[in-house]
Parts: sequence; C-alpha cells; structure tokens
Amino acid sequence: MKPFREFVGGSERVETVEELEEGALRNLGAAALFARILAISKKIKRTKDVSEQNALLASQSVYLAAAVLATGKFLEKSKR
Repeated sequence: MKPFREFVGGSERVETVEELEEGALRNLGAAALFARILAISKKIKRTKDVSEQNALLASQSVYLAAAVLATGKFLEKSKR
C-alpha cells in the first residue's frame, strides 16, 4: 500500500507553523460559517412568509459563498 505522500506527488515539504495556524483558523472560520448556514436553513423551514424566506435564502447564499472561499477551494494549486 502506498503512503499518502506518494499519491499527492511525493512532495516531502514540511509545513511551517504559520501555514498550520492559517489552516486551523481557516477551518474554524469555515465551521462558524457552516453553523450559520444551518441556522438560517432552520429559520427558512420555520417561517411562512415568502418574502422573508427569499431574504433568508439570499443571506444563506452569501454565507455559502464565504464558506467556499474560507475553505480555500479557489486557491491556486501551487498554494495548496
């Protein structure tokens, strides 16, 4: 069985403390955003007013876009 490093290209680069801290902060930020997204989805299910549902959906979309950016999905491949 091949180790994980061989599957990702065999790079032996060691991450620095700053990169590890940045990754931890990014994960915490993403977790907070996902919690907010789930809270908004519960509000959407509870409310009956269509205009309020639309406003909540719009804010949920903004939080979802922020979560995608926070998790680093659009980072350049060289920075991952």
